[in-house]
Amino acid sequence: MLVTATQKVEVPNEEGCFFHLRPLSGAEAEQAEREVLLGAIELMKAMDGVDPASMARNKGVATTETEEESSSSMDPTVLLRFGLVKWEGDGYASVACDDKNKALLDRETRTWAVQTIEEMSVRPFVNGTGSGH
Repeated sequence: MLVTATQKVEVPNEEGCFFHLRPLSGAEAEQAEREVLLGAIELMKAMDGVDPASMARNKGVATTETEEESSSSMDPTVLLRFGLVKWEGDGYASVACDDKNKALLDRETRTWAVQTIEEMSVRPFVNGTGSGH
């Protein structure tokens, strides 16, 4: 199946504002997963020689990602790049829906959009052959 259809979804807590979202294609999903893997590899390289006891003491230090984003298997920026196709409503209508402006989304809206696109992208495939096998 080609991934071309979008779904118009109202943005929570922004009455009259809508995002047009779509699931990622297979190639796009692979890119989003690869970005997470590359980030993990870079983190492991950066932690080479770090004292585990020091890490335990600093465990409560805040990060730039929300809990939802950090547990994702797909990179949030890639999800938004391909999955957020268009937006409309007050505050959005006159602004281009491009990577630069997507980066300006507040954390709550960004997290919601990322989660919604990821859910759309990883729905289990249901065999529709009717063969019963």
